[in-house]
Amino acid sequence: MEGNWNLENVTPISHFTKLKELNVSMTSVNDSSLCEVLKRCHNIQLLYINGCQSILDFGHLGQYMRVRHLSISNCRIVDDDFKTMLEHLHKASNTVLTLNVAHCSKLTDEALSHIGKYLMTLEEINVSGNPNITDKGLQFIVNGCLKLSVLDLGYCSKLTDDALSAMIELRLLNKISFANNCNISFGSLTSLIKK
Repeated sequence: MEGNWNLENVTPISHFTKLKELNVSMTSVNDSSLCEVLKRCHNIQLLYINGCQSILDFGHLGQYMRVRHLSISNCRIVDDDFKTMLEHLHKASNTVLTLNVAHCSKLTDEALSHIGKYLMTLEEINVSGNPNITDKGLQFIVNGCLKLSVLDLGYCSKLTDDALSAMIELRLLNKISFANNCNISFGSLTSLIKK
């Protein structure tokens, strides 16, 4: 279904209650039809809603998510809505392992504070391309998500060398991306490796 811009209503999919993965990325799917699918298909572990500009109420969607892998890159999600979604995931005792919020340009450090608070089991996160993310926001993730092994911080232009210092606490980290982050120096990278 990915890339089918004519697709707005996915409600008929809800009859496939054994679904484990759903990718409606780059479609015109709307909140209500996706909610119907999530209400009935409790086995969905991987959910991809990348680039779905018609989805506006992620907080409401969060009530029905039972996912372990969530990808919502390039979406119009704002901090308050994001917080509500994460609260619902947390209340449902979801163990979210991977999260992709790349290029969700309205997200700020406040959103990262909610990630650190509600997604403590997170192993992989992609926050690349978010211009409002700073060292302070990264600190929230580092403090709360100690199981991180993959961290993508590419194109987060407000990150500085201080971000590297914070990451020392991430003992399980085995993959990191700082692509196109001009404020992070080679010297800081070198000192991080030595520690």
